[in-house]
Amino acid sequence: MRVTGRSKRTPLLVAAVALLVAANAWWFWPRGDAQNTAAFQLADSSDYGRGSVAAGITRADIDAASFYDAAADRWLVQGKPIADLHGHMLPAEPRGKRPGFVIAGLAQQATTEDVRKALLNLTGQGICLVALPDAVDPQGVSVHRIVAVRDDRGELRHCKG
Repeated sequence: MRVTGRSKRTPLLVAAVALLVAANAWWFWPRGDAQNTAAFQLADSSDYGRGSVAAGITRADIDAASFYDAAADRWLVQGKPIADLHGHMLPAEPRGKRPGFVIAGLAQQATTEDVRKALLNLTGQGICLVALPDAVDPQGVSVHRIVAVRDDRGELRHCKG
């Protein structure tokens, strides 16, 4: 057994430690938010939900609502394509300083991707309040504020309306 001098295994041990440190750094390195963020973010409906903006929505409003055609990436009102939904916005209840909102009709088999595309289209028009009918009962409609939507490149676009 040698007491003084260098061991022949020292360079191997140093290389193994360096490899372990590099592997740990790679494994735990932040990968960015693109993999961990949802396709869209909606605000809690407590500030714009049932009993406030959504009050007064009738079954007729839901039946006459704009419908998003995901295949063609366009909005339809009474079967006719329209480019601008601002003329089809409902006023907020109670009528105050809050902006109006759009009821977004979606196909029953709509996917998350279809919803993302519809919300992205609304964001592009500067419409940030959307009512999403989720039940047959008009009281089941809830109004949400669109916070952000991922575009087709995966970048987050915040709604500024």
